[in-house]
Amino acid sequence: MKKPFIGYLFLLLTIVLILNETASAKPPFIGVFSNKGDDFGAMTLILNDDEKGIIGPGSFLWKLGPAKNQITLIGSFAGNPQKADSVTVVFNPEKKEIKFLDEKLYHGESLFRGRTFYYTTNQIPKWLHNHLLHFDGTEWSLTHGCNDTIFALSVTNHLEDLHKLGQAIRNEGLYCRFNTGIAGDKINFLAVDERDVALARDYSTDQIVQSLLSIKVRKSGGKNVFEIWENGKKSGEEHFENGKPVPT
Repeated sequence: MKKPFIGYLFLLLTIVLILNETASAKPPFIGVFSNKGDDFGAMTLILNDDEKGIIGPGSFLWKLGPAKNQITLIGSFAGNPQKADSVTVVFNPEKKEIKFLDEKLYHGESLFRGRTFYYTTNQIPKWLHNHLLHFDGTEWSLTHGCNDTIFALSVTNHLEDLHKLGQAIRNEGLYCRFNTGIAGDKINFLAVDERDVALARDYSTDQIVQSLLSIKVRKSGGKNVFEIWENGKKSGEEHFENGKPVPT
């Protein structure tokens, strides 16, 4: 009597495991696609499993439908980087291709109208999550919705170190721009989104130590206190007011 019961129990557990795996399975179109080979120029399309994606420099949200194997992308597709539109693409599960439908947008002509993107890999780049961290599909977030704050300052005769750090931060998918000029003075600095200060610091510390950089980095998002690093070692702190150091 025990054997049939054990058999049924095993079958039940197997069914539960299969259902769980099916429920948690990623959609087959999650991954990286490229249009390389057509006359539009090389461009990458990435669809992530958090219903966000990126094509070229533009971010978008995605949702299934309206028909089978169709996906609606919500982002900037009509040439205006500050205006949200939606386009429909078709995923071919056999060829693993994504094709933009031959449609016009309400606000104008689609930049990707009729283009086909070919499956490359299901390995999503690590930087994508950070790049889309604050993107929610609204027109405000299409412009990055970024609140700049000065993150790092150059040290005399070490401008190259500032550029190296900026590139390292951008490689992690975070917004980071290089600029000059604070209150009329030509002070070189890096700016990041103030929401990303803590995350940028995590990446920066490793880069500064490994590359022996000399640089000044914001200590936290709420205060104008900068840590001074010389050749990869922290040597002190500086307080800033109106872009200029003040005695501590």
